[in-house]
Amino acid sequence: MVAVTEAVELRERFLKALAESRREPRKNISVSELVYCLREAYFNRVFPKPPTETQLGFFVDGARRHKALQDLGIGVSEAAVERFGVHGHIDILREVPIEFKSTRSRQGIPSHYIRQLAYYCVLTMQPYGYLVIQRLMPGATPWEFYKVEFTKGDTILYTEDLTYRANLLADAVRKGDLSLLPRLSGEDAWKCRNCSRRAICGADT
Repeated sequence: MVAVTEAVELRERFLKALAESRREPRKNISVSELVYCLREAYFNRVFPKPPTETQLGFFVDGARRHKALQDLGIGVSEAAVERFGVHGHIDILREVPIEFKSTRSRQGIPSHYIRQLAYYCVLTMQPYGYLVIQRLMPGATPWEFYKVEFTKGDTILYTEDLTYRANLLADAVRKGDLSLLPRLSGEDAWKCRNCSRRAICGADT
């Protein structure tokens, strides 16, 4: 008779491999740490936790989409950039940054999509970039392609924002002081709802 049992060891191997693949260099701040919640980035650096099966699902799902688009050969995939002590990897660099996003929202462009693209434009010293959004909900327009242009004033503001947030995070990590970092508010506060650090962060106080 066929015996089927839970392969706990294999599960742990996959989760361990995910943890190792997501390990950021400790020396420099990454763009991905600055786009969303600085407090979450702080916890990930100071008090790292092993990834969950849910995070493994997000990783595999996102990685599959990114690889499929990158394999089309539009430009340089996962192009490494660094400036102001901040490093990152652009989904595709074809003279200017091209960023991919997937969402279950039927409409709208979240501000953090624009923020991340703006940061990459700052790091590559480009005045514009492209944003490609895949909408996963049935009935929604499946693909949207946008050219996002930044004025000189925009570039100055995003450069100041990038360096400010990078320095703030680095200072908080160095001092071990979470209170130096702002809590999320407005449209970004959705990340707090399912955050595993919510209690110790004090998001409810």
